[in-house]
Amino acid sequence: MAGGDRLRLDGSCTELMERQNAELPTLIRDAGTEARFTFEEFLHGKIRNRFTRKAYLHAVKRFSSWCAERQLDLVRVAPADVGRYLDSMMVSTPTREQLDCMTVACSG
Repeated sequence: MAGGDRLRLDGSCTELMERQNAELPTLIRDAGTEARFTFEEFLHGKIRNRFTRKAYLHAVKRFSSWCAERQLDLVRVAPADVGRYLDSMMVSTPTREQLDCMTVACSG
């Protein structure tokens, strides 16, 4: 565990919780505790490589911003929305690896 993630014995875990909450994409944070748990289980429980985890988090944050611009919350995101998002990414010509990462990150 990194030094910044350790809980201080002499204080509350509020600072750590605030930092973790800020790290969460808005789409996930606004969807409630079950969505947060599922996202954290996927991101931290299944992905062991920290660089992959960072890339997935970045991809989900980008998707979250895209959804926010369209006033889509998590329960209203349909497969067609994910397709439109990926199509919009084609404008910037992502690599195959980037598309794969975005597809996995969006499908959870």
